Amino acid sequence: MKIRLILSFVLLSFFAFISVSNADDSLPASVSVPSSTRELAFLAAPIKTSQDLRAYLEMTEGRHSPLNKLPPNARERFLHSLTWNERGVTGFSYESFREITATEAYQILALFGIQHVASIVRPKVRSISDQTIMSMARPQGQVEAQGFGPGTITPTPGNDLETDYMDFKCSARATCSRSTTDICTGNC
Repeated sequence: MKIRLILSFVLLSFFAFISVSNADDSLPASVSVPSSTRELAFLAAPIKTSQDLRAYLEMTEGRHSPLNKLPPNARERFLHSLTWNERGVTGFSYESFREITATEAYQILALFGIQHVASIVRPKVRSISDQTIMSMARPQGQVEAQGFGPGTITPTPGNDLETDYMDFKCSARATCSRSTTDICTGNC
């Protein structure tokens, strides 16, 4: 319920901004309307690049941040595991998320616009909020390694941008290789 309320607020704010800044109700060529909830999540995320992450860490040092919910060693492992391209996070190790709750995992992943994988990073479930996140229908594009042979997967451009591969890591552009504790996102 909270998640839907927040998403609705973000959508309304985005469209209110667009309508106020464009009196003739037409979007300038440089503005594109998000076509999916993943795209909207990325647009709303404060961290889109490794430079954004460095700035965020400096800005929140000694202050409240969802990242501080990870134990220090787990936080460092997670941050060092992040891989990037121009579309954001292409992969990360989910091993550290086993030490925190689903709600905490969701809050951390939302910083990067990849909260859609919170239900599959295998966090702890201790509250109704955690249960809700874990019971969210797994989006069509989340695939676990079961049924895939050894080696790599090469997502089909245009078709797999919404697919995340659990137990694979982004090893090169559009190439996900086997890895037992990583997620290769559709951004790879």
